[in-house]
Amino acid sequence: MSAVERNRLIDVATGAELTWSELPAQAIPAPAAVVVGSSFEALSWARAHALTGAELVIVAEARIEENLRAELVDAGFSVVEPSGTTAPANARAAEPDRLWLLTSGSTGRPK
Repeated sequence: MSAVERNRLIDVATGAELTWSELPAQAIPAPAAVVVGSSFEALSWARAHALTGAELVIVAEARIEENLRAELVDAGFSVVEPSGTTAPANARAAEPDRLWLLTSGSTGRPK
């Protein structure tokens, strides 16, 4: 078994198998907050960040709320969703190499 075969990424929802380098290319409008539907989908955005160093926030679709979306836009992030991209209210320079992963704590509020 080759190294490529051992390093296959498998999307358990669809059964798709690929390597890190075969993930779809993503263009990050840094700084950006990307809303993803699955952990597997987040991988292509994490790869784009690794390749470019663009500032990126990854947030699960189940965690995004209207007030969080507004806070991100106000903080200078473009919010990228399947339905389109919302431009930031206040443009700012991106912080190179910064990757944010929004998770929830005991309160359920993303941090």
